[in-house]
Amino acid sequence: MQYGEIPRLILSHSIKAGVSTKTINKVYPLMISEWLSMKGLDVPIVQYPVMSSIKYDGNKVFVRVDKNAITLYSSSGRKFILNSLLNEFRNAVYGVYEGELVHKEGKQKDRAVITGCLNSLLSGTKTEISDYHYRIYDWISLEEWDSRCSTTPWSVRQDILKSQFKTGFQDSMYVKSVDQTCHNSLSELLVMYDQLIADGYEGTMSRYTNDVYIFKRVDRLVKKKAIQECTLKCIDVKSHSNPAKGIVGSLC
Repeated sequence: MQYGEIPRLILSHSIKAGVSTKTINKVYPLMISEWLSMKGLDVPIVQYPVMSSIKYDGNKVFVRVDKNAITLYSSSGRKFILNSLLNEFRNAVYGVYEGELVHKEGKQKDRAVITGCLNSLLSGTKTEISDYHYRIYDWISLEEWDSRCSTTPWSVRQDILKSQFKTGFQDSMYVKSVDQTCHNSLSELLVMYDQLIADGYEGTMSRYTNDVYIFKRVDRLVKKKAIQECTLKCIDVKSHSNPAKGIVGSLC
């Protein structure tokens, strides 16, 4: 593209770029700083006991609290403003809080609602929404987050969160904890999973208590969610022009 079109699209965070951060960084190394966090995989659990919780159907959100500011980030690292949530962290312990922004109870039927709300917050057309909760399930110290190197076990991080909910978040309207259940076998976990699916939730998340925070997708964070399958029959094909023609990531 002429006249610096690629950098212009990248710097303006335009979806018209049609290409991922990883692809851009392969061509222009380190042009975009990647937002790294711990993500789970649907894999077998290799040891018991594990601690399991509801897998809420919402949008991952990070809250960074330091001496200078309280900042909200989406799962991709984009900043946004949600005034009522920012107010809840005025007296919070310094660190990075990781949780799920959900509509009402965080069930599957409400996913589209909270996604639409978050999109409005990210675009700046809104700075407030209603009927939401922020379900916190992890906390990482500023030192470990900034260095991308964690040495604190999950159980210790949870103790810090529990103390927060006894003090700073005790009477919060919007910030809620995530209950953890200890399971000693797969059969015990499946009982919880089946009940959650029946209640309309997405599934379960399971963690090993001694694990540190790892800044990538790992098999140490086990997610189990419902997969709905169907068979579609193609009855016709209609050709059309490439709607992405001329975009950076398109296949011309």
